[in-house]
Amino acid sequence: MTEVRSFGRVNVILGPKNGKYPYGNSIVVEDDTTALIDPSLWVFESNGKVTTRNIDLLFNSHYHEDHGVGNCLFPDHPLHIHPLDAPAMRSLDTILE
Repeated sequence: MTEVRSFGRVNVILGPKNGKYPYGNSIVVEDDTTALIDPSLWVFESNGKVTTRNIDLLFNSHYHEDHGVGNCLFPDHPLHIHPLDAPAMRSLDTILE
């Protein structure tokens, strides 16, 4: 079960067990465009509350599987991530380097 804490246009979605691994937490910022930051496991259980129709921008704060597991639900959205974390998103082999 998730909990949402709203701060104006910023919604912090706490995953089950307060976002402890492997669930993670996410942030949705709603303005002229809507940004989803760190789509974690809760997006699979959101019962359609989060859809590709209402997300404009997709971000990962850094590479950890609990921060980006929901990326696959947004295949038509470009992923914004720091350039140093991008290789890990392309191949798990780079994590071991």
